[in-house]
Order: sequence, then structure tokens, then C-alpha cells
Amino acid sequence: MAHQENALSGAAAAPVSASEIPRDALRLIPDYNGDTKVLSFFLKKCEFVISRYQGTADRNEYIMQAITSKLTGKAAALISERGEFTTYTELKALLVQHFGDPRSEECVAIELETIKIKNNESYLEFCSRIRSVLISFAFKGKSRSLFK
Repeated sequence: MAHQENALSGAAAAPVSASEIPRDALRLIPDYNGDTKVLSFFLKKCEFVISRYQGTADRNEYIMQAITSKLTGKAAALISERGEFTTYTELKALLVQHFGDPRSEECVAIELETIKIKNNESYLEFCSRIRSVLISFAFKGKSRSLFK
């Protein structure tokens, strides 16, 4: 069979039918309601499924429908209002623009460098705050390279 352009990323991929995507694979994608704290997790799960199962235009459309069906609340409202995206890259950019951390990579790096334990804050809570900033920092660097 001939290769078709991949609607998810623009790359060529071997044709595969939508029926060959295991239901369990689509269940890996969690519901997403627009919560900034879990955007990175949602996008990573989407990208895992896309990397494993992208194929024909029909199959890619099926994956996009599966992904958008996982959007709830504010995220679903955004997509409903702004349905002009046609690829996963465009969907991701829209979600990051509206629900991602608005701070620049440099701003997050400064926060990471200057973070200190607060009065009456446990070490576990402090570590959790550090982890949150680290995740933001890592996502900022990755997003920058993906959207160039």
C-alpha cells in the first residue's frame, strides 16, 4: 500500500486501519478538564498513543477524535469554540496556549533557583513544590523545541 501524509504530525506513515488500535491503548489517554497541573501528563499520554498507532488519514482522524473525546469542562469548551485545528500539533499548541504555565522558561528557572522552604512547610510539601517547578521547567524546554 502507498504511504499517506500523517494528519497528526505531517510525517509519512504506513497505512493501518482504525480497527487495529487496541481499546486499551485509547484508555491510556486520561480525561482532561483544563487543569494546568495535569496538562503535561495528558499530552504525554496522547503522544504515546500517537507514536504507537498513527497511520492512514482515517486512522489519524480516529485518534484525534479519541483524544478530543477525552476533553471535558474548560478544555472541551475551548475546543468547541475554537475548532479550527486539523492536526494534533495544532490542538496541542491551543491547549498549551490556554492552559499551560504562562511564565517563560527563564522565569521558571529563576523560581527554581530561588525556591526556599516556607515557614511551617513540611519537607514533603517543599519537595512537592520543587517537583512541580521542575516539571514546569522541563515542559517549557520541551515545548520550545517542539514548536519551532
